[in-house]
Amino acid sequence: MNPEGGPRPHLMLILIAAGLAAPLAYRGLATPPPPPPGVPLSALAIVRTEGAWNAPGHTVFAKELVVDLGQRKEIRGLDLSVDNNDTYRIDIASDFGFLPIHTIGPVPGQGITRHEIRFASPTLPTTRLRIVAVSGDGMYALGHLFVW
Repeated sequence: MNPEGGPRPHLMLILIAAGLAAPLAYRGLATPPPPPPGVPLSALAIVRTEGAWNAPGHTVFAKELVVDLGQRKEIRGLDLSVDNNDTYRIDIASDFGFLPIHTIGPVPGQGITRHEIRFASPTLPTTRLRIVAVSGDGMYALGHLFVW
C-alpha cells in the first residue's frame, strides 16, 4: 500500500504481467501436437535408381519428407535413392523430437543415386523417419526407401 492507502502501481504492473505470462508458460509446458502424418513406407517400396530427380514415381519434396514406418521398429539399415548433388540428413522420431542418424553427401553423376546404409547397432525404436534436405540446388527427391 502506498501512503494514501491505495494499491502500489508497480505491484499492479507485476500482477498484470504475471497474468499475461501464465498462458504462455502453460503452452511451453504442454505436450506438443503430434506431427502430421507421413508418407507410408509401402509407397516408397519400388526400387528407383535411375532417371532425373523429378522423374515419374520419385517423391519430390521442398525441404523435408516424413516417412511413416507403420509400426514401431529398430532400424539396422536403409536402402534408398536420392538426388545425387544434394546433402540429406536422415532422422528418427523419438519422444523428444527427431534425432539425426546419418547424413548423405553429394556424389558424382546425375539424377537419382542409390545408397545402402548399415548401422553398427540398431537405432532406438521409432515409428517415423525424416529425410531433410540440408543443402543443394533446391530440387530434392527420394526415389525409393527400404528399412530393415
